[in-house]
Amino acid sequence: MKDLESLLSVIERNRQENLKNSREEFSGLYSDNFSENEEDDSESAPDCSVEPGDVKLVIFAEQSPFLTSLTNMLSAMTVAALFDNPEKAINFSLEYKVKNVLVDLDKPTNCYQSINVFSALRTISPETKVFVCTNRPLSNNAGGLKHKGGVILPKPMFRKQTEDLVKHLQ
Repeated sequence: MKDLESLLSVIERNRQENLKNSREEFSGLYSDNFSENEEDDSESAPDCSVEPGDVKLVIFAEQSPFLTSLTNMLSAMTVAALFDNPEKAINFSLEYKVKNVLVDLDKPTNCYQSINVFSALRTISPETKVFVCTNRPLSNNAGGLKHKGGVILPKPMFRKQTEDLVKHLQ
C-alpha cells in the first residue's frame, strides 16, 4: 500500500512538473505578436484574440485532407487547438481543463499515438470526453476505444455531423 502511495505521489509530481513546463511552452501561443505595421491596422479592428482558456476542443491528428476539412468547418463554430505531438495535446488538455478531445485513428496519424492520448486522458481525467475519428468504425482499435468510453465518429464527417459534435461540447 505504501509503494502505491509513493508511486502515486511520483506520478502527481511529474504531472505537475509537466503542466508547469507546458504552461511555459504555451505562454506565447495565443499572444498578439504583431509587427509595427500590423499594430496600426489592429487598432482599428475589433479585438479577436483567443486565450487558451477559450478552447473547447483539442484535436490530435497529423496534417491530412480530413483534418483540413474538419478544421475549416470547426473554425466557424468553436475554438479548437490542433496538435500533432501527443505530449503537447495531453498537457494542453490537462493544463487548460479542456474536457473534449478529438483523436484521428487513420493514417497519416499514428494510431498508437492516438490510442496513447486516449488512454492517458481517460486515466488522468476520466471526465474527458474523447471523440475518435476513423474510416473503419468496426475495427479492433475503434471497438476497443468505444468499449473504454470513446465516442466513435465515422469518416467522412459532414457539416451536419460537425454541427452535432459542436452542440455536445461541454
